Amino acid sequence: METAKQPTRRRFSRAGIKDPRFVLGVVLVLASVLGVVALVQSFDKTQAVYAAARDLGAGEELTPEDLVVMNVRLGDSAGAYLGASAAPPAGTRVIAAVRQGELVPLRAVGSAGDDRRPVRLDLDGGAPAGVGVGSSVDVYVTEVKDGATSAPRVALRSLEVTALSTSEAGLAGSTHTVLELLVPPGDVAALVAARGAERVDVVAGAPPRPGEASGAAP
Repeated sequence: METAKQPTRRRFSRAGIKDPRFVLGVVLVLASVLGVVALVQSFDKTQAVYAAARDLGAGEELTPEDLVVMNVRLGDSAGAYLGASAAPPAGTRVIAAVRQGELVPLRAVGSAGDDRRPVRLDLDGGAPAGVGVGSSVDVYVTEVKDGATSAPRVALRSLEVTALSTSEAGLAGSTHTVLELLVPPGDVAALVAARGAERVDVVAGAPPRPGEASGAAP
């Protein structure tokens, strides 16, 4: 009688550390884990910036006691606020009011001797091209007297813009722009007077040169 042949058993070897499939699997797992960690860290990234410990008024000298550190998520706008990596330099002054608890914007602080005052200026229409926070503007006024419209004249030069907002109102969608300008104390009255003109415009101007003050035009 012929002996029945037993079926041959195949043995499958486990993938070792030298097997390319094993190495590829490990790399993919590590890459996935690192990607998740990086994503979580990006969502949890905060910046340490200063906030006002009390109401800060324009003209006050800023001291460490006036500030508290807050860790907040600011993203790309972090550079617009006073960082808490170091105490503000001695002589730093408040040039625009900051309420208690608000983050301190860089536009609200200045160096010693900077006694400019923030003044609001309303404009009909949008902001001209090239005008934004941090830029300098010249203020033009057009007046009407006895029914005759005068030629535009420069009222003030090289005023720094520290805030800008634009809104639309009415069915026609008319645009209204509000600027906050830093004005030397002696020229505040000139800007207030300019606001009463028939028409007020601003154009992008050059910042004052060293030794040259901003303010009322000669």
